[in-house]
Amino acid sequence: MIAAFRILADVLGYRLRRLEMANLGGALSILVVLHATLPDIAVRTAFALLLNVLVYLNNDYLDAAFDVRAKSRNQAQARFLLDHAATARTLQWLLALSLVAIACWHDVGLLLSFVLGAGTCIAYSAGLKRKPYLDVAAMMVWGFAMPAAGFTVTRVVGYCLAGQ
Repeated sequence: MIAAFRILADVLGYRLRRLEMANLGGALSILVVLHATLPDIAVRTAFALLLNVLVYLNNDYLDAAFDVRAKSRNQAQARFLLDHAATARTLQWLLALSLVAIACWHDVGLLLSFVLGAGTCIAYSAGLKRKPYLDVAAMMVWGFAMPAAGFTVTRVVGYCLAGQ
């Protein structure tokens, strides 16, 4: 259990320090512009945060073997992740199942953000990031999908805002 908390803290801490979760601000801005209720804002922001943790944990997990050998990476953090790979995989499944459950409970439209966001990022981390042009296309889809947690699928203006 301690390993799971450390893995999550490492993923969150590293990404927050590097300001890599800016799409949370995008989702929150869309929610405010569309006059969402406070409960909707809370659920969708939590969903977007968990989605970020899932995709960044997946990226760290898939890159750990490389990162442990790279001088420019946090080798101790990568080694810890490799040593606790089963815990990292379990966390990924728990996060994915939690996201699907939240979407089914709150708004199945959140599955759009989940499938496009997580699916694209998993494919990107698994190999698209080494494929010119496909890497950029994947990040464009991901750049839309992550803030898409901030609107219901029936709100056309939400698509326009997320597409920016």
